[in-house]
Amino acid sequence: MKKKKLIWLTLTIIIFTSCNFSYSGKKEMRTKNKSIDGVDYMFANYAEYKNTQVLFAKGFQFKSKISFYGMEKAIEKEINKSDFEKKIDFDKIEAFHIDSVSFSVNENKDKVDLIYYLDLGNKRKMVTIGLEKDNEIWSLN
Repeated sequence: MKKKKLIWLTLTIIIFTSCNFSYSGKKEMRTKNKSIDGVDYMFANYAEYKNTQVLFAKGFQFKSKISFYGMEKAIEKEINKSDFEKKIDFDKIEAFHIDSVSFSVNENKDKVDLIYYLDLGNKRKMVTIGLEKDNEIWSLN
């Protein structure tokens, strides 16, 4: 049995290396604290990046869990690559990385702009994703 496993592992490694297979993953957290009109707010962004490459095909996955504190209840949402695809053409960028985050809250406290400062490899860009409260439910827009 051990010889079969060794042969299988060797063949798997040969196939992956001959196909030029690579995988990388990274997790990180970015936060921003602000006091606005005497209220302390905190925006935390927990991001997970995954890159794969086989021969000429590349794959990129991104998901992020955001937490926003300072309202009557904490707001927690998940943001995916598709939320950024509305604002960025992923085919025209070299990389995708969140450098820093910020936010703004409107006077009525029913809209929050989550501001992302991105490193796209060949350029930097600011992208805003909004949170909006409707009938006590916060949703991404």
